[in-house]
Amino acid sequence: MAGGWYTSTYDESVSSHLIYGASDSFETNHLLQIIATATEVSALWLLPSAYYELSTYPSKDILPFLEGNVGLHVGKALAARTDLIRGTIAVHDFLNHFEPCKTPKRCGEARKFASRELLDKLSGHELDPITWNVKHRITKTLKALSMCGECRDSAKKRVDKAACDFWDELPGVFDLPTWQELHTMKKAAMGEEDSDEETSESDSSSESD
Repeated sequence: MAGGWYTSTYDESVSSHLIYGASDSFETNHLLQIIATATEVSALWLLPSAYYELSTYPSKDILPFLEGNVGLHVGKALAARTDLIRGTIAVHDFLNHFEPCKTPKRCGEARKFASRELLDKLSGHELDPITWNVKHRITKTLKALSMCGECRDSAKKRVDKAACDFWDELPGVFDLPTWQELHTMKKAAMGEEDSDEETSESDSSSESD
């Protein structure tokens, strides 16, 4: 997982960066070290995505770390799983919307199958509403089930919208400041200036000349 720990806007790079499962990413203890260090040095803008990834790990992988110095971080990740359930359901909300199309029966059957798949995921505690894997799986499943292009396009738009909304809410899930506040904190810590401010200073300099 190179790069991508911080971005205030959800896009394809975010969904590609966040991958479900410890086997595909950092080992649990390494991820907890990242969270602990970012907290210690007040680099809070790194925490939403790090906490999110930790919360997608199977409970059996993170429960052993509940005791000790990182216990608070593990507790936050476990508590967030209720929000991940909500997010997973929201990403699949397209199942409740029926577009007028030429193959309503076939598309309806595709929705039924996708609904059963969602229930299987929830019962298996596979909670991961915003990664590329999930978006790709939904698109691939609907295509394999012969859902028409119009209904698939509508579903994809709804999935993207739900994922964006969940990403916007993500800092609050872990009791962190908003993305905008985190963005301001990052720029201040890194000594960065907003492009608007730089443009204003450049204009002022030109006027004085």
